[in-house]
Parts: sequence; C-alpha cells; structure tokens
Amino acid sequence: MADVNKDSHEKSPAEVILHRKPYSEEDTDRMFEQLMVGDRYFKTDDEKSLVRKAYALARDVYHGQKRHTGDSFIYHLFDVMSIVVQDIGLDAMGAAAALLHEITFQTDYKKEDIANLFGEKIAVIVDSLVRIKGTSEYFKDMDPKVYENMIYGLTGDFRVILIKFADRLTNLRTLEVRSPESQYKVAYETMQIYVRLAHRIGLNKIKTELETLAFKYLNRKEYDEINSLMQLTENESKNYINKFSLPIIAKLVQNGIKFDVKGRPKSIYSIYQKMKKKHVTFDQVYDRFAIRIIFTPKDPAKEREECMNIVKIISEGFFVHPERTRDWITVPKENGYEAYHLTVYDEPNNRWVEIQIRSERMDEIAEYGFAAHWKYKGIKDKKEEFGDKLKLLKEKLEDPDNTNFDFMENFKLLLSDEISVYSPDGAVTTLPAGASVLDYAYINDPEKARNCIGAKVNHKMMSISTLLHSGDRVEPVTSKYTEPKPEWLGMVITKEAYDILKEQLHNYIKVDIAEGQNRLHNLFAKYKIRNENEVTTALMSEFGCLNKSELYQKISKQTIPMPDVENFVKKSVGNTIVRFWKLQFGGDKQQPTAKNGITNGDSDSVNYELAGCCNPMPGDETIGIMSDDKSCVFIHKKDCLYAATKIKEHPLSLIPVSWQTFNESSGVAKLTMEGFDQKGIAHKIITVVSQEFDLNLKTVNIETDGSSFSCMLEVYVRNQEHLEKLVNKLSSIKGVTNIMVEGEEIY
Repeated sequence: MADVNKDSHEKSPAEVILHRKPYSEEDTDRMFEQLMVGDRYFKTDDEKSLVRKAYALARDVYHGQKRHTGDSFIYHLFDVMSIVVQDIGLDAMGAAAALLHEITFQTDYKKEDIANLFGEKIAVIVDSLVRIKGTSEYFKDMDPKVYENMIYGLTGDFRVILIKFADRLTNLRTLEVRSPESQYKVAYETMQIYVRLAHRIGLNKIKTELETLAFKYLNRKEYDEINSLMQLTENESKNYINKFSLPIIAKLVQNGIKFDVKGRPKSIYSIYQKMKKKHVTFDQVYDRFAIRIIFTPKDPAKEREECMNIVKIISEGFFVHPERTRDWITVPKENGYEAYHLTVYDEPNNRWVEIQIRSERMDEIAEYGFAAHWKYKGIKDKKEEFGDKLKLLKEKLEDPDNTNFDFMENFKLLLSDEISVYSPDGAVTTLPAGASVLDYAYINDPEKARNCIGAKVNHKMMSISTLLHSGDRVEPVTSKYTEPKPEWLGMVITKEAYDILKEQLHNYIKVDIAEGQNRLHNLFAKYKIRNENEVTTALMSEFGCLNKSELYQKISKQTIPMPDVENFVKKSVGNTIVRFWKLQFGGDKQQPTAKNGITNGDSDSVNYELAGCCNPMPGDETIGIMSDDKSCVFIHKKDCLYAATKIKEHPLSLIPVSWQTFNESSGVAKLTMEGFDQKGIAHKIITVVSQEFDLNLKTVNIETDGSSFSCMLEVYVRNQEHLEKLVNKLSSIKGVTNIMVEGEEIY
C-alpha cells in the first residue's frame, strides 16, 4: 500500500543542494512576462519586439533541454538577460544578445543567420561571446589565449564583456552542484580574471557577488565561519545602523536636503581580507558596516558643492578620523568611482562608523560602472581612458615579438588598482598600485631618470625605491654621479619603466665591458702575460666575479681598483693563486684519501681558490669541489646552487673542508654605500669602521654633489658574522639608503 503521507515529488540532488525546485520552461515564461511589463527596462514597442523575438527563438531552439541544475536551459538564458537588464542596465540589443549568447556555440545557427534575423551588431556580440567561451572552457592558469579573447571582447562592443560577467555570475550561483574540481577551476578563474576586470571597469555590485561566491569555493572553511558570524550579528547591526542614522537624518532634513540612507554591510571576502591584512578577529573589524547617504542635488552643476556641504553638516556632530577620509570626487578613481568617505567616532557606543556620501549619479556609476556612464552624457567618460589602454594591449597582443610573459605582465597591470600622483606643477600621472619613485621618474623622463637618486615626495626627501600613493606630489632629484644599476630592475613594476631601464643597463654594460677589456689587455701587454685566459680566470676568482663580462665591467667602473689588478697580474707571473685564509681539508680522518691529490692537514699543501659565484668567507659553512683536471679545489658556500649542480654531475668531486684558525683581520670586504648627503657623513662612516669596530681600511673613496653621496670601502673583516654587524651599524647612520656587498644589495 502506498504511503499517503509521502511527498510525491522526489527531490533531485541539485534541488537538495540549491534549496529550491528547478525552474521549468513555463516558470521561465512567467518570469519573462513579468520583466516585460511596463516601460521600466524597455521604453518602446520596437525594443520589446526585439527582445521577445530573441526569447522566442531561444525558447524554440532549447525546448526540452536542461542544465546540470535541473533548470530548463531557457531559464539560464533568461537569468543572464535579467542580470544585464536589471543589475547592469543594458539596452534591448544587449538583452537580445544575452538570450542568444550560446546559440552559435551549441546549435547549427551561424553568425550569418543571427545577422539576418537580428542585425549585424547583435551577431558580432554573440560571436564575440562564443570566442571567449571557447577558450575559457579549457582555462589553465596563465593561459594567454583566455586573456587574448577577453581583450578582443573588450576592444569591440563593450556589451560583450558585460554579458559575459552576467553569464559567469549565473554559473557561480549554481556552482554548488558541480564537482569539487570544477568548483575550484571556475572559482579560481573568476577571482583571477573576472573579479579584477569588474573592479577595473567599475561594476562594483557584480564584482562583490563574484568575489564572494568565488571565495566560497576557494576558502570554504573561512567563508562558512565569517558567514555564520555575520548572520548571528545581522539583527544587531541593522538595529545599530538605524539608531546611529537618526540624528544624521534629522540634520539633513533640517537643511532641506533630499536624500536616501542605506546601511551597507561589508562583504564576506572584504572582511576576510581585512582580518588577514590587519591580523585581527571578526569582532575587531570595526567597519563591518557603513552608512551610505545618496542625495539628489538641487543643481547638478553644483553637485560637488552640495556634497561637501553634507560632509560639513555630518562632521559637526562627530570626531572625524583624520586618516580615514577619502575624497574621490575631486580626483575620481580610475574606474570612474566618485564619492566622499569619512569615518566618524560614535562615542556613546565606542565605535568607528564609515559614512559614504554620493549623489544619485555617483551611486549609479559606483554600482554599474561604465554602463552607467552611457546614461550621463557631458561628463568625462572614463571608459575612453580604459579603452585606450585596451587598444594598446591589443597592439602588444598582435606584436609577433611579444612573448606570452610580456603579454601576461601587461594584462596584470591593466587589471591592477591604480593611483594618481602629481608633479609640482599639477600634472597627473596614473600608475599601478605599488609603483615606486623610480617608476614615476622613468615614465615621465627616461633620460633624467638614469641619474635619479630619489625624490621629494610631499616635500620630503625619499629614496628611489619608495612606494607612492594616490595624491602624492612627486619631484625627482638627480645627480650626474649616479647611473642605472642592475638592482634598480627590482624597484620598478611598470613594464614601460622596466623595458627602458633594461635597455639603458644593456648600453652601459656594453661600453663598460669594452673599456674594461681594453684596460686589462693593455696591462697584460705591459707585463708580457701569455697565459691570458688563466690569469683572467684567476682574477675572476680573486675579485669575486662570475664571468669575464663582470670582471671587465668592474675594472671599467673601478669597483676593482686598477692598482689592485696590476699587483695581482705582477704576482701571477710566478703564482696565480693568492690566499687570504687558511683552510683545513678533510673533515673526516679517513677522507679525503691521497688518491685524489689532497692530503689531510694544512691547506698550504693544496692549490685552492675561493669561488667567485658565492664568495665564501670565514665562518661560512663550506664545501670543496675538485677541478676536472684535479689541479685545484674550488671552495664554495654549502648552499651554493652552482656547487650543488656540479656535485650532482660529478659526485666524486666533493671534498669536505672546514675553516681553520684565522687572523683577526682575515679577509677584505668590499662595500658600496649610497644616500643623501648629511653634514659629517664621511666622518661618521670612518668612525664606525676604525673606532667602534677597530678595523683597518684598505681603501676608501667618498664622492658627494651636495645632495647625495656614494662611498666605496674596502675593509678587513674577521668573518661573515662580523661583516653583518658592521653593515647593520653603518645602515643606522642617518642619510644612508643603500649598502651593497660585492654587488648584492642588503640594505
């Protein structure tokens, strides 16, 4: 006998997960008709006719088909259309394209068929959407093809990418029914591409939901924890916002301002980011909610003045946090965002509360990005600025000499947050967040940038590596004694600055190498050296050079003083090996044996050289590598990558070695220092070295041009630990910005 109490509808797995019944074709028809009622979204009969025609075709083509959620396929297409119409604000043409966005990918319909039925523009949009889908279905991390199609979609009809956002959002909303592998793939791609791009074009509402849903599948544990806490405090938060807003509402009403007040909870992902960045708990995130005041200006031409008047009214009743005020009306964000943010202190409740003030126009642009710009003519269209960058990126994409890596770097910069900084005369330069003084210098004047020693940032002297922030006033400072250095490459993030700098370094290096090689050749001729290669190799080891080019360059720039080179060459006539330290070979009594040409005991019985690749010093853990002809042992640091490679290729070449006792002044360390000139800087440096550390100086050379200085020291140190202590002390001297040891910047 049948159980009369049992539900006759057997729920599908998807229905259980999604907590709703699948939407049938009839359900979708009813929702579509509700959307078409009135003139809220489509004003004319022609617009409605176009949308109905597209819906009818899609309904017929996909009749009977279902998606993995159990929903009818037409529901998915309707869902995409409703997002682009209701949440983004696209027109009838965009709505029709959204309903047809899968049709040439999954059916026999071609681009030409769509053009005949709906016109060329809709056909182009649909075809572009299929191109993006065709590659993103096979997305892999760092696959440039996905990015290429994104760019082609962006540089064509802008509706393409907006419809693609809606399509991705509908897929994320039902991602729960997919496999864990598919969930991670889609979520990762969303966070890497779609979220960044939505932010850059100002689709804040879409971006927030995209990142929240993607975060759910990438960090499920953290998502669930924060979501649970937000639900527990939801009623409390609403009650607090309502109570806090009452006196503000009263003041604005008294001043005759037409406005609306909304409470805005911070998104789950934003809270997670704040907790992670600030190392705080959920309860310690004080701006989990904000109040948004959206006003209707009496005179659109005086919109900014009215906004600042509201700021003044609110500020009179609270203490305003001086470091949490943001004026994005005077200088809007690159994605078009305009608003005034201030954070005020609610003394009775001991809370900080963020208040956002926007006009109705600003609010639409904040939520819908460039799509909202179409509604407001006569204002500066940020889309054009973004479009220029897209066109440039497309040109790079089509450049046959451009590598995938170069393209990816450019794409990342396109999606990154941006800052606006100013020259002393007010000229604005837009840079990616994280850009340095050196980025600014190279983008504005590459020739002067080669001599840059720093910049006056907001009237304060800062180093070339200083990171800039929006609103900074930047004035680069140069010195004729400064020229580009390889370590500068690590101080820039813009591709433009990096490429220019790399080219400058290449030109400098070529000249230096030629000059250094010529000097050394003349020296060999002077002392009638025949075994030039052998002596050159010995010089490389002696002065810590990885190759001949580095040796020639250091000779040219006198990083290696010419008298030292000449003295070494003189000695090399009889003996090319110069020892600074004593080494004890064979850490084990039974190793190494006599058969490898080295005996236990003092290293004077052995030819050895200190490797130039890692520059070992007393106190370092070291190993020995026997040369191929067994005539010499090269001493390397134990963690030297080159040594590890040699041992892997020739395991028997490894020789155990250890440092024996050494003199108080055991080796020569070469330091190069740079900084801003201070009164008595030379005296301070010499005092630290000779008096505080009681060390002997081999050579010292200090140059200054009145605003900056450079200093080259050669000093006898005991071991690596001793050297580190010396560097730490020197770095504490006021004015010192960089210290390098043998070409490696350590401060």
